[in-house]
Amino acid sequence: MSRDIRDACFETLYDIACKDPNVILLTDDMGAFTLEKFKKDLPKQYYNIGIAEQNMVSVAAGLALTGKKPFLYGISAFMSLRCLDQLKLDVCAMNLPVTIISTGPGLSYGSDGPTHHAVQDIAVLDTLPELSIYNPIDDISTMKIVQLAYEAKKPTYIRLEKGILPTIYSINHNFTIGFNELKQGRDTLIISTGAITHHILEIISGLKEAINHFGLLDMYCIKPIDISRLEAVLSRYLAIIVIEETTDVLGNKIRKLLTKGTTLKCLQLPDKHIWECGDREYLKSLYKLDNISISNFLANFFERE
Repeated sequence: MSRDIRDACFETLYDIACKDPNVILLTDDMGAFTLEKFKKDLPKQYYNIGIAEQNMVSVAAGLALTGKKPFLYGISAFMSLRCLDQLKLDVCAMNLPVTIISTGPGLSYGSDGPTHHAVQDIAVLDTLPELSIYNPIDDISTMKIVQLAYEAKKPTYIRLEKGILPTIYSINHNFTIGFNELKQGRDTLIISTGAITHHILEIISGLKEAINHFGLLDMYCIKPIDISRLEAVLSRYLAIIVIEETTDVLGNKIRKLLTKGTTLKCLQLPDKHIWECGDREYLKSLYKLDNISISNFLANFFERE
């Protein structure tokens, strides 16, 4: 049975912290049900820094320099863009074992408007050489990626979805690979990352005669990418479609890996500020990333092919 992704994250981190007193959880006044257990049972390993994300990153760097393994929890838009200078100099430049657990990726805080839209976070943080970037899509991938971050002992950024999403992954999947071909297709491969992958799976299953036309690859690790392994997958397809609830990140990465003659199409958010407010699905519909728009695009693409 699927669990809330935040529960999967913090229950895993709680278990790790019970065994390793060097694991410290810092928050910027953010809450979650499972954090209460962490706070109650491990008070010396839990600190609410308050709404001061830049300070929290610098505190984490100081803790890491003393042998601690800090995990930070905050809103994606703030933990990335607001903290870029601190992440670059205090954490990444010294390659410290600091993990950022960010919540609210993409347009998931849609009603709070452009201050909370996390649509440039991957593009910006991708420029930091030492930083690994993960985008888990279910409870299992979240658990495993938190464990990977703990073991990696290097800067890590995890984009944490909100709520309960269907479990896709097996507990035995090897998450060090960085991506997974969830479905093999005949000649067209869809590449996606994050919660939108669930919607694409649903859409493909409803395409009837085109169902075997499309493959689907989930990029749960945005950085680093096993280029040779990914190129081997891409080489089996004549066309690639990248669908992402961000600006041009995956599309740009995939574009550099394609051989001449391979078609690339991208469905993504535009290179502009998104001023609109509303729930996530409404905002996605405005930018043609909702289920109906994606389904129509794929159906038309199949007919053209």
